[in-house]
Formats: sequence, C-alpha cells, structure tokens
Amino acid sequence: VHRVHRRAQAAVCITRAHEDEARAAGIAPDRVHYVPHGVDTHRFAPPSPDDRLAQRRDLGWGSETVVVYLGRLSREKGLLELLEAWTTLRPLLARLVVVGPDMTGHSLDAGPAAREMVRTRGLEASVTFAGPTDTPDRFLRAGDVLVQPSHYEAFPVTVIEALACGLAVAASHVGGLRDYLVDDVNARVFAP
Repeated sequence: VHRVHRRAQAAVCITRAHEDEARAAGIAPDRVHYVPHGVDTHRFAPPSPDDRLAQRRDLGWGSETVVVYLGRLSREKGLLELLEAWTTLRPLLARLVVVGPDMTGHSLDAGPAAREMVRTRGLEASVTFAGPTDTPDRFLRAGDVLVQPSHYEAFPVTVIEALACGLAVAASHVGGLRDYLVDDVNARVFAP
C-alpha cells in the first residue's frame, strides 16, 4: 500500500491525522493536501424561528429540549454509552431522538440492544427511535443539541452539518473532530 501511495500524484486527506499518515508513508509533502469534507450551507443552515417551530411540529416534538443522535446504530458510535448516560441523568423536559439505521446482520449492530435498554430502563417517555432518514436536515434544524459519542471517527459530516444549522454540539474528541472542535468554544468535547 505504501508503495502505491508513494507513486500517487497526490494524496487528499480529510483529517490532519490522515495528512500525517500520508507523509509518514513516504508521500512527498508537496503532494499531500488537506481537504476536509464540506457541507451544503443552503440545506444545512440555521432555520428561522417559524421554520424551526414548523419542523418540530411536523416531527411531533413539543417544547422540550431535543438532543439528536444522528448516525448508524452501531456500537463504535457510542449509542449504548449515550443511553447509559441518559439513564443516569434522566433529564427532565428533554427528549433524546435517535436517528439512523440499524446495522442488521453486522456484529456491531447496537439497535436491538439500544431499544431493549430503553425498554428495560423505563426510558420510553424520553427516548425516541426515529429510524433511518434521507432528510437529516429536518432533525438538525428542529433540534437543540447534537450528540456524537463515537469511540473513533475519521471525519463525521453530521457534526459540521449540525454546526451549520446552529445546534449546540457535544462530541467525543476523536479523529477529524480534533481538527475543528474546541471545548467550550464551539462545542463540548469529551473522551470516548
């Protein structure tokens, strides 16, 4: 792999860590380019107050604080740990909305365990499983906080989409998130 990389005309790296790995693999520095993912700021933009209320109404949300988890229901995404924290905190007037697909048939599938955890811990009133979506912007434009509790990531686009929508972000300080999230400046970050 390193031999192939060294012969490449350029290496495009989505994180600073990938940039360091490319240089360590012997790719000439002038052929290594840091190009993080972008975000469609027309689709992912702060909503007007009326738009936000309409989105919340369409999603069946009331005036409670809505924390959005948006991603695969997979163990490495930290969903089970998030539900453990939700169990411990039992926040009043708050709802956790879990948006994303199960990983059916995959060893890392956390969907069934997450739903069972919610059921056995009596969290049904404050946790909603919304399932997969082709319109994540609806949830981000209507939510209050995005939480990304991943154990590891390359560069989760969901977080920059949430920031573009004006959401507060709480995220594990891993992978590409270290390139642009600063604790107490634009997010709350924590160890996985």
